[in-house]
Amino acid sequence: MDLSIKDETLFAQMRLHDAKAFEVLFKRHYKPLCRRVNSMLNDEEATEDVVQQLFIKIWESRETLQTPDSVAAYLFTAARNRALNYIKSQSRKSSNETPLTHLHDEADNRTEELMDAKELQKAMYAAIDALPEKRREVFVLSRFEGKSYKEIAEIMQISVKTVEAQMGKALSTLREFIKNNHQNALLLALFMLWLGGE
Repeated sequence: MDLSIKDETLFAQMRLHDAKAFEVLFKRHYKPLCRRVNSMLNDEEATEDVVQQLFIKIWESRETLQTPDSVAAYLFTAARNRALNYIKSQSRKSSNETPLTHLHDEADNRTEELMDAKELQKAMYAAIDALPEKRREVFVLSRFEGKSYKEIAEIMQISVKTVEAQMGKALSTLREFIKNNHQNALLLALFMLWLGGE
């Protein structure tokens, strides 16, 4: 199969049970999606499982799927949503576990610091997930994908001005959320630095 074929054409062919088209899409997007998801999970095994399950679901649902305007954006959003769901499920598991006791004070302190960071990260992703759909996609493409405002505008088929406006609102909402919900000064500073400017 011609590897220069556009994603959207391959996706349409996949919907018609073309396994070769699906294979090309998988090979083309698997590693980039893994890099993006792992930036959220920091767990290679969980990352591979999340991305593989995404492709399995797409193949199983191929007949009912509509070909998206941008397959890359569609896959990225779907992978990001699955990563967020994984984080939520892990958070629920953690809350149901009985805390370990009889640890040394120094180990306790390190564990508490790690938990603070993980909890803030989970809360941050939950806040991102709660953003309006278009605003969330703009933020994810910018901060996780590293896309420029011009590239985001092209992917989403909106104006650069709209991208700027949506990004500004997303940053404002997330900064306010962090300030109001977390007290660890160092972690707050790190996340505020990550958010950066508009």
